[in-house]
This record gives sequence, C-alpha cells and structure tokens, in this order.
Amino acid sequence: ADEKYAEGLAALRRGDAAAALAPLRAAVTLDPQHHVAHIQLGDALLALNQPAAAVRAYRRAMELDDSADVRIALAEALLKSQDAAGAEQVLRDGLNAMPDSPELNLTLGIVLQANGRAADAKPYLQRARELGLATK
Repeated sequence: ADEKYAEGLAALRRGDAAAALAPLRAAVTLDPQHHVAHIQLGDALLALNQPAAAVRAYRRAMELDDSADVRIALAEALLKSQDAAGAEQVLRDGLNAMPDSPELNLTLGIVLQANGRAADAKPYLQRARELGLATK
C-alpha cells in the first residue's frame, strides 16, 4: 500500500491527478486504514472535477482520523457539489470538537461570508484572527 501511495503522491506532486487515481485507489484497497491515502485520493478526485467521489474519500479519511485539514477539504468538496449547508455543518461539527482551530474558524467565516451571511461570519473571522490567522 505504501508503494502505491508513494506512486500516487508523486503523480499528484507533478500535477497529474489522472495518473494518481489508479495507484491511490490501489493503496486504499490494499490498506483501507491508510487515512492519508484517502485524503490524497480525495485531492485527486477534486482536481479532476469529481466532487461527489472526493466527498466519499474525505469522509472515509475523516472516519479514520478527524482533523481540521480533512474537514476543510471535505467542506471544499461539498461546496463544489453544491452542498453549502453540508459544508457549513461539517465545519461547525469540527469547531464543536476543535474550537481553537484557527483554520476551521477562518474557513467557516469565509463560507458564511461567501453565502451572503457577513454578520454570521464576523465572529468566526474574529476568532481566527485571535488564534493567529490573518484575515481581511
């Protein structure tokens, strides 16, 4: 699994998401617990404009190892799947578990602002600034 993962990651780093798919799929088949391979598979699928498939890969990664980075990637895939409410919920759930995550606060603020909810976004953007992330 690690060899296939390395092959897929190398393709992603070259900017060749299509070439990354087969080895990353093989990596998660050989080792279904390889959460980073699921993340990279999601990244490849998102790069290939397959957001619904990316959502599945990110959700699996999140089941294995919940982190702010995975939640942000999942939220991005949900947004590209036209599911703004789902993206907002994933970020809010993440903040319930990780309230001091500057990245989750910032991303939720940006999502809310982009959906015309500037007043709702303000406390999250402010919290991200307090936690050390620069916001506009």
